[in-house]
Amino acid sequence: MFDNANFVSAHPNGLENINIEIVGERHSDFSYDPTETDPVKREINQLTNQFMRRLYRAVVDEETYPHSVNDFLENNPSVEFNSERGVWEVDFGVS
Repeated sequence: MFDNANFVSAHPNGLENINIEIVGERHSDFSYDPTETDPVKREINQLTNQFMRRLYRAVVDEETYPHSVNDFLENNPSVEFNSERGVWEVDFGVS
């Protein structure tokens, strides 16, 4: 397990750092790979890709609709905030 990222913003108004951990994903899962042959890996890959696209949309929406990112995370049944670790944990329930 890696430590949380603690990026510092160069922007004068700052930048909120949100740590998200997706259970079972691989770095390559952010881009959907329809050629993946393992059914579990393929499902995690597809769910991760869909989650990331929705997260990106929430980030873009944040400019116009404040709290879009938090609303997305808080209202997603696969996401839970781990206050002890300060991380949003995403678990699609795939094993």
